[in-house]
Amino acid sequence: MAKNNLSNLVNKSVKSVNDSVLKASSSESLIILKRDEFLEIESMFPDKQKEYFSYEDTDKDFLGLEKSVLNIGIIHPPTLKMVDGKYKMITGHRKQNIVRRNPDHFEQIDCIVTTDNEEVCYLKFLDSNVEAGREKSSMDLVKIFEEEKEVYKQLAEKTGHKYNINKEIAENTGKSKKTVERYLNVTNLIPEFREIFDKGEWSVLAAQSIGQLNEYNQKELFNIFGESLSKKTELEIKTIKENLSQKTDELVELEEKVGMLEGSINDKEKEIEQLNMSLEIYTEGDNSYKNIKTKLENANAELFEMKSNQGEIIRQKAEELSKNKFEEYENTIRKITADSKSLMKKLDDSKENIALLSSIFALKSILPTVKQAVNNFKNDKAEIDENTKSEIESTINMIKEFETSLKDLI
Repeated sequence: MAKNNLSNLVNKSVKSVNDSVLKASSSESLIILKRDEFLEIESMFPDKQKEYFSYEDTDKDFLGLEKSVLNIGIIHPPTLKMVDGKYKMITGHRKQNIVRRNPDHFEQIDCIVTTDNEEVCYLKFLDSNVEAGREKSSMDLVKIFEEEKEVYKQLAEKTGHKYNINKEIAENTGKSKKTVERYLNVTNLIPEFREIFDKGEWSVLAAQSIGQLNEYNQKELFNIFGESLSKKTELEIKTIKENLSQKTDELVELEEKVGMLEGSINDKEKEIEQLNMSLEIYTEGDNSYKNIKTKLENANAELFEMKSNQGEIIRQKAEELSKNKFEEYENTIRKITADSKSLMKKLDDSKENIALLSSIFALKSILPTVKQAVNNFKNDKAEIDENTKSEIESTINMIKEFETSLKDLI
């Protein structure tokens, strides 16, 4: 491929990390490597490549890419970086496999060499593999996005640039922002719940629903349900989360009132302290002394009312709500579970009714044919043989049994 054509491909092939991230990189250049040189290049991130991604050379995606490369060539050149005097591969691992499988088809390979820092190279490596669908499982994709989030945080510290992480990951991996948000919600799980997900006992949808809750609420849920929460359906978990969020909002509102009241109490205590200090300046019996004394008595009375009335009422409400809210969740879940079982029973009954009706209709559809055959036999005054007679007797017995079974149903 000529270099003037290659230059048109640079911007297209280095799209896995967008412009805001590429500001952290220096430049990209184009080189042409001989086949054997290209095949000797090792991955820049071999451990992560092995941990997260699959490069099977027998799946349909790979075979489709191989056919395309053999027919029209490598459109997006592999990306390399010079590390300790040797080229390391960032993207293009499948294309290297294609060259290895078809050595006679390639004499030289066009590549892009980047001077990006290690963080940006790692993002390109992850993005290109996720965009190609190389991740082994949804659990691995959670870990990949979790790592990407941390890399963006490191880049932000180094460059001072503020990243919209969900947007960056979505654009660079070809996933929707909603998908990225769901997977990153899983990374917010407390360790107890994350262990349940990592063991494969939760789907991403179920885990991300709990991951939307703050740490306090997650711990409260775990205290109540423990690992048994992993047995709940996605609908049940979603309902728990929604109820918890609603009750938490009420609790937060009450706690804010408590906080405001405590602020007023602190202000009143400071006022009393200042009045006491002022009282020491004057002699008992002076008018100023009497005025300050009166203000001090009023302030103490107000403080007592704050602490003994309003404060206690709000605190009691907050404690009561905190104490009872999870009982409501358990009751809700019990109702959902009961409703779900009832619905499933109705669905099962419905399926059985349909199956029975289908069989009855099939039987009724063939009876006229049998009846016509019997009438024809009689009209022709044909002589019945022993085999036919035996089958008729067997059929009569079967019909009698069938009649009894039908009557039992009604």
